[in-house]
Amino acid sequence: MDRDIVIVEQKKVDLSNALVVVGFPTVGLVSTIAANYVVTSLGLERIGAVYSNSFPPAAVVHDSIPMPPVRIYASNIVCGPKGSCEELVVILSEFNPQPNLVKPLADAIVEWCATKAGKCRLIVTLEGIPMDGGPREDLRTFGLGSTSKARDILGGYGIEQLQEGVVSGLSGVLLYEGERLGIDVTCLLAEASPNYPNARAAAKVLEMLDKIIPALHIDPQPLYLEAEKIEAQIKSHLEKARPVTQPFPESPPPGIYR
Repeated sequence: MDRDIVIVEQKKVDLSNALVVVGFPTVGLVSTIAANYVVTSLGLERIGAVYSNSFPPAAVVHDSIPMPPVRIYASNIVCGPKGSCEELVVILSEFNPQPNLVKPLADAIVEWCATKAGKCRLIVTLEGIPMDGGPREDLRTFGLGSTSKARDILGGYGIEQLQEGVVSGLSGVLLYEGERLGIDVTCLLAEASPNYPNARAAAKVLEMLDKIIPALHIDPQPLYLEAEKIEAQIKSHLEKARPVTQPFPESPPPGIYR
């Protein structure tokens, strides 16, 4: 694990049969909106966080509680293929890691899932992919698996698998590291516009995730409304965290030493 990235467990839980959902900002903020919805709708408890000196110097505030940019939530929920997982974990953030942090962050998550968390059973990462043309409602969805077992899981749920393409960022690294290490990682992808937060695409991802986490009980119509609320909240967090800069005057005003 990169020495600058530390995973701190604030509450010890048994994660030996856990399903881990990873949601970091991506195209259309799809993954962050979806991951926040899972945490909110299932009432998951914050059990830890990921810290780094290179993360944005900002706190996310919710219900008057300041929290770090990358949080870990969990609860005892039966999920996964044939109910094989007994714990649901969500690692989420509203902020994109710097490019040089993506690989170390992915390594830290994989190591935590494979060892410290007691060998979690499955990692599910959420992703948006840029769509061709303008906005539309018939957004396509896909799945991708790091191992033959992960691909069989997707096939068992009737999720169409991506045949050709590129998955970038944290999801891409988790996938190829899963393939290299023989760790079951699946990625659920939905088409989304890269120009604005896309609640509809997040809903599409959640409809796929509902097959793996039946406790979500996805009802699409209320979901779209709730996703839009979460979308607005995330936009507010990002805008407030943006540093305020003021241009220097071309020449010092009167009274300033030259």
